[in-house]
Amino acid sequence: MGTQRDTSKEESRRIGWLAVAVGGLLFISLGLELLAHQTFGQTDVATLLLALYLAFWSLALGIAGFLMLSIRWFVEWRHLGMDRTKDEGDHESSQPGWILVAPSRSAANSNAGNRSRDFNRVA
Repeated sequence: MGTQRDTSKEESRRIGWLAVAVGGLLFISLGLELLAHQTFGQTDVATLLLALYLAFWSLALGIAGFLMLSIRWFVEWRHLGMDRTKDEGDHESSQPGWILVAPSRSAANSNAGNRSRDFNRVA
């Protein structure tokens, strides 16, 4: 049980670092874009093109990383949900004292008689 907990902590740390890297790429993209707009008339064209080029690629990598993390999170979420429902099904069937009870015919017949009498009273 300890190794499973350690593995999950390691996995969450890995995902945390990936999320920080993706967020950093998106912020770098934003910063380079703002830098290019602020220095539009003050520097040469090559510097602006380089800033926009780097901003584009950091944005593209950030969005790709965000999509990969989202897909990974969704797949793990679905996997945990399926495991939980499978475990709950096994858990309920193995508990002593839980018995499914179906109504008997005599109970159904007695209710049918009551219904017909109620119907006669209404009419």
